[in-house]
Amino acid sequence: MRQLLSIGIFMLFGASFAQTHDNTMLLSDALVNSGLKYQQECSKAMLYNDMERVNFLFDSITNIYLKGTYFDDFEIKKFSGKEISLRKFDKPVMLITLTTWHLLTEGEVRAINELANKYHKDIEFVVLYWGNKRAAKKASKIFNSHLKFTYFDERDNKGAYIVGKIKHIFGFPTFFFLNSDMSIISIDRGGLKKPFYTEQDLVYEANFNKHFSFIKELLVNVKNTGVVTN
Repeated sequence: MRQLLSIGIFMLFGASFAQTHDNTMLLSDALVNSGLKYQQECSKAMLYNDMERVNFLFDSITNIYLKGTYFDDFEIKKFSGKEISLRKFDKPVMLITLTTWHLLTEGEVRAINELANKYHKDIEFVVLYWGNKRAAKKASKIFNSHLKFTYFDERDNKGAYIVGKIKHIFGFPTFFFLNSDMSIISIDRGGLKKPFYTEQDLVYEANFNKHFSFIKELLVNVKNTGVVTN
């Protein structure tokens, strides 16, 4: 059954995409080929509150069509007013997209902070907020100093095409795991949510393990290039 579903998704998003999907394709080009159909199918599933299909569509487009493409470079503003360019990083990147009004649980935040504490020498941890500078700066205070912060306000960051694109297609939060050459090893939709009564230690553990499963792959790639920092 899973094989038939995979074939169906391949036909849904278009065989022409696979014919052009090589190891030099940018994420923006991949989304031009498959993003609109993905959004349409997700909208249909949402009408019926079919979250299983929404999750299936997300897994399919990311694993089949987007993994291995290259994240487009972008320049958007830091809190200091200076611009940040993604390709200026010489390390792999864990890019977290959030909104200034979305509240993470204490366990989710603790997991991200702990990962940044442990691995910031080898991986850049970047949080990109949707919202204005003032709100983003206030929201960022939950994270530690090992993370870098930027924000995307569509009123004054119109040049960052890919940033607006991923906002409207993936929503938030979304986690992008990028090798040092900006090739995508995985795209993940947010942390693991638990019922409100769940102990935050369990939320922390679940999210730490989930994110680390992707970070581990980045670390392996760093080690293979011989630039890992002890």
